[in-house]
Amino acid sequence: MGFLFRLQNISTGESPGRCLQLYFAHSMNDNHYQHDQEAKTAILDNIEKYGCHLALLEADNYLPAFVYSIGLFKKFGHPELICFGLKTDVMAAILNHACNLIKNGARLKTNSLYSGFLEGYAISIPGG
Repeated sequence: MGFLFRLQNISTGESPGRCLQLYFAHSMNDNHYQHDQEAKTAILDNIEKYGCHLALLEADNYLPAFVYSIGLFKKFGHPELICFGLKTDVMAAILNHACNLIKNGARLKTNSLYSGFLEGYAISIPGG
């Protein structure tokens, strides 16, 4: 969600000069760049330590929740995985289990059933 601000001098009602507006935009870009670098470092650290990084996105009024892997291809040459339609903690557990299998040499294939992900259920990776 973004916000649009109009800067205005409280006493005169005038808009500030262009330099102030550019400085404000420059500050926001610096913070965004720093956040991006911190996120990239965390992702790369997780890939090195755990074999992959999971990105979790909660549901909103438009999209369902989903979780996807980052790093399976880089680390193991395995396609990335995505899961949706369940609670994020359940989807994260599924992808973490898949990552552990892949770390131990498994190569998950489409249209095959796999057990051990969810108690009492087998899962399948749909294929084209």
